[in-house]
Amino acid sequence: MAIAKRPSKQTADTEKVAQAFISNAGKAPSANGKTPVLFRFKNDFLERIDAAAKKQELPRQAWVRTVIAEALEAKGL
Repeated sequence: MAIAKRPSKQTADTEKVAQAFISNAGKAPSANGKTPVLFRFKNDFLERIDAAAKKQELPRQAWVRTVIAEALEAKGL
């Protein structure tokens, strides 16, 4: 069995990093200006979305983004 090194004592910087991590708990990180969003759909509605996406040869995610973008554009938003 290998002998493990004794962990170093926490420094003020380590404490600051830990507090920043804790204070951001529950907040989704933004990657490339995008924030993950969760939607819940009834199964039959999701099947209709999947059929429409497949018809346009798009992944579901891309199809949903496209339809939302078109709706916002049509409303002038």
